[in-house]
Amino acid sequence: MMKPLTYQNVPNEFVTSKKNTQFAYRILGQDNNKTLLLLTHLAATMDNWDPKLINTLSEKYRVIVFDNKGIGLSKGKVPNTIEEMAEEVLEFIDAMQLNAINVLGLSMGGMVAQELVKIASEKIDKLILVGTGPRGGEGIEKIIPIANKLTFKAILHAKDPKYYLFFNQDDIGKTKATEYLKRLKERKINRDKKITLPSY
Repeated sequence: MMKPLTYQNVPNEFVTSKKNTQFAYRILGQDNNKTLLLLTHLAATMDNWDPKLINTLSEKYRVIVFDNKGIGLSKGKVPNTIEEMAEEVLEFIDAMQLNAINVLGLSMGGMVAQELVKIASEKIDKLILVGTGPRGGEGIEKIIPIANKLTFKAILHAKDPKYYLFFNQDDIGKTKATEYLKRLKERKINRDKKITLPSY
C-alpha cells in the first residue's frame, strides 16, 4: 500500500520555460483547490519549508514550492536583483500555465512577491506577505548586516542560522527553533541541493 503524499515524500518535478530554464518544483494538494505559490527566504531551497506548514496548507490549497533560477535543483544563474528574481518567478508561472493564483512571500520572498505584483498583477488573486517589508521601509537597510552577523554567530556555535534568525532566544523560542530544524530533516530521499556560497 502506497503512503499518502506529504511534504516529506512528495517527488521533485521539473518544468522547462520558453526561455529554456529548467525549474525544480514540488506540488502538494488537490488539483481542484486554489493554487498557492510560495516564495522563500534568502539562502533557501525547497527543503527549507517546514513540512508541518506545507502539509497543513495543502489541506485547503494546491501548494507549489520551487527553486528560482540557479538555486537548488533549478538550472541557470542566480539573478542579481529582486526585480530580476520576480521576472524569473513570472517565467516559472508561465511555464506552469498558472493564473489567478495566491502568492505567499516569506522574508526576501515577500520582497520578490511585491515586485511580481507590479509586473503580473493579472495573474495574482491574493498576495500574502510574511516577515518582510517594502523597498525603503524602516529598518530594511539593516537586514543584510543583521543576517550576516547572525549567520557568523551560527557558524561559531555550530548552529543553523535560522536558529537565530527566525526565533526569539528565550526558552520557548529555542525549543520551537529546535523542533522546526528537526522537521526540516524529515525528508530523507530526493532532497534538494544545498545552496552554494555564490548563490547566497
